Amino acid sequence: MNYQVKINQSKKIIKKIESLEPREEFEVTYGVDRDNKPRVFVIRAYTGFKDEIDYTIRDGNSLLGGQMNIEKITNTQMKGYSFDMMGTKTTYNFPLYLMKIKNVHN
Repeated sequence: MNYQVKINQSKKIIKKIESLEPREEFEVTYGVDRDNKPRVFVIRAYTGFKDEIDYTIRDGNSLLGGQMNIEKITNTQMKGYSFDMMGTKTTYNFPLYLMKIKNVHN
């Protein structure tokens, strides 16, 4: 898959993310779990510093699932980060072109 194809496949997800108002969210599928079923994640908007809209992504199938803050959204990736209880930073680059919108929650 070339870069232009990745950009085109990412546009729908980016548009959906940018349309969110604070406290709105939607589900996406990305990757598979141990049972080879699609993994569900929830992308949520919230009011951040200086009233800017920021985003998080969390495990959609678990009440105590992990969550990452979104640092940056590029043409093809969403860059997430979190800190554990000892202050160690974990990062992950979510390829937007591999995500599929599942359904909408408000």
